[in-house]
Amino acid sequence: MTSKENGKTVFQMMRLYYKQRDGLMFEDDAPDTIPFQMISDELNGINRDLHQPYDRTKSIQEQGGIVRTLRPRTFRSIWEATFENGVSRVWLGFHWRFDAFAAKDVLVPSSNPDKELSYSLPDVGSQEDRPGQLFPVGGVPWAFKSRRISFIPD
Repeated sequence: MTSKENGKTVFQMMRLYYKQRDGLMFEDDAPDTIPFQMISDELNGINRDLHQPYDRTKSIQEQGGIVRTLRPRTFRSIWEATFENGVSRVWLGFHWRFDAFAAKDVLVPSSNPDKELSYSLPDVGSQEDRPGQLFPVGGVPWAFKSRRISFIPD
């Protein structure tokens, strides 16, 4: 599983957990209303860009370098973070964007007045080098199908 799939899976598990725990009313594969804020390790106001090799015998605060800015990130919903997860190279490194969102949400004219993000669940897709043939589409669709995951309340 790639880091993108891991991120999507974590977000979907969070959505399903809070949906079950708090009795929230949204479809498993539709937007939620669960806002949250996170701080990444990279931009936590502690870590730094070192001027020398990392010294394991010292804490990061004791090592010379430029301290990275504290940058909390606020999301209106886990769904919004999931979408950003699919298109963000900052969070994830190399990945395929085509399996992260519906085409109507990006660079495609939409008649959706609410600008609501959506996601279709492709099981198969074509490949440019093999026209007319369909192949399994991995990645994000697997995580959306993870509704079989159940959570045991505390």
